[in-house]
Amino acid sequence: MFSTFNLYISPKEKMRGNKSGAWKGGIAIYTTIHVWIRNHKPNPKICDICGLPEYYNEKLGKLELSNKTGKLIRDINNFQWAHHSCHFWYDKENKIVHEGLDDK
Repeated sequence: MFSTFNLYISPKEKMRGNKSGAWKGGIAIYTTIHVWIRNHKPNPKICDICGLPEYYNEKLGKLELSNKTGKLIRDINNFQWAHHSCHFWYDKENKIVHEGLDDK
């Protein structure tokens, strides 16, 4: 009996995550984690904080990734999509200080 499932796994798929030679474990720099999250957590086009869509008005522009806890971990549940202003106020109200960023 034939199966409709493709049993072939591409070499690229075999080298994902901790099987990759470039894998750094849970410790990675700020930008690297944001790029990884951006590739694994789809942008819903609606702010997770205020519920308004991207580009709702001239003040609410595109959505950016917002870290919920300030801890740099590779966990898509630790990030949310938010407008820049919503992201700013969320961090301020929750007293979030992000790891890996210089205080200026």
